[in-house]
Amino acid sequence: MARNDSLFFARVWDPHLLEVIGFYAEDIAALTALSDQPPALEHRLCTALRHPPGATFAWWWGSALPLVVQARLLRRPIVVTGAINETVRSTLKGKARARLKRALLVTAMRLATTNIVVSDYEETTARRLGGRRIERLYPGVETEFFRPGPKASSPTAITAGQLYPIGIRRKGIDVSIEAAALVRKSVPDFRLLVIGPVFPDGEAAINKLRETLDFSGVDMLGEVSRVEKQRLFASSWAYLQPSVMEGFGLAMAEAMATGTVPICSDKGALPEVVGAAGIVLGECTPKAVADALVRLIRDDTERDRLGAAARSQSLKFDSHARTARLEQILRTAGWPLKHTAQ
Repeated sequence: MARNDSLFFARVWDPHLLEVIGFYAEDIAALTALSDQPPALEHRLCTALRHPPGATFAWWWGSALPLVVQARLLRRPIVVTGAINETVRSTLKGKARARLKRALLVTAMRLATTNIVVSDYEETTARRLGGRRIERLYPGVETEFFRPGPKASSPTAITAGQLYPIGIRRKGIDVSIEAAALVRKSVPDFRLLVIGPVFPDGEAAINKLRETLDFSGVDMLGEVSRVEKQRLFASSWAYLQPSVMEGFGLAMAEAMATGTVPICSDKGALPEVVGAAGIVLGECTPKAVADALVRLIRDDTERDRLGAAARSQSLKFDSHARTARLEQILRTAGWPLKHTAQ
């Protein structure tokens, strides 16, 4: 790459995920709009290291650490973002691995030119870990695209996530599926829609769940187009997010923008995102989720009230305001912006 080129880096198993995962796609679009030239996209660490760019925007501190070190040695700006979720790491991946990831994260956070955290909850965690040069910037929701539409004629809830073993557990997709079976005992026509890209080991994880859980009211739709995602969000009566941990919850915020009521756990930043515009559960068991769903299904007035509140709350995360703030952050970091003198 030429010296003035910029790079967007996220270490993912398939580069297609840079297009379909909302927070990646949003940042790529913003950087393209703001920069002198579109950033190069890279998901392979070795390739990124072989061609150091003039400026780097990277997701996930742990995997970006080699790029951070290289950028500091070359005295080039590197902005790193992501969600810390240290509780998830210790809960789902083992304590030894959690300690290693925490050490990598903290080192990268202390060396990066700028660290962008995605919620107040994450900012508190980052500062507690000793992070420096921290900016809080919510992920953006395209509220003009994710807008209310006609609801399904029968009660429907939706949940979204990357479908692989840890992702399924972290997003509580197994909890949502188990809750759906309980809801159908009193609301027989209820259906749960599950959307999201299926990773190589995701299908096996789902099939394993089928051995113990009732999937009769569950539609596993896999990856859907952005247009279809908007339609499904808007038509659903509720969005389920019984996560073990969440740094923000972009898909939930997008569903809220369509006037769909969120039902979520109280973990991480979810209460911050929902505010008073949904149902936040202190105990997020399948029964608790099912009970909340049944109450919502049976109370049209409350569902309409919360749906309107959810739409209003989502406007706090409007993508236009985010891009304007991102431009300020990049300018301070030394990013090659369009109106930067060459």
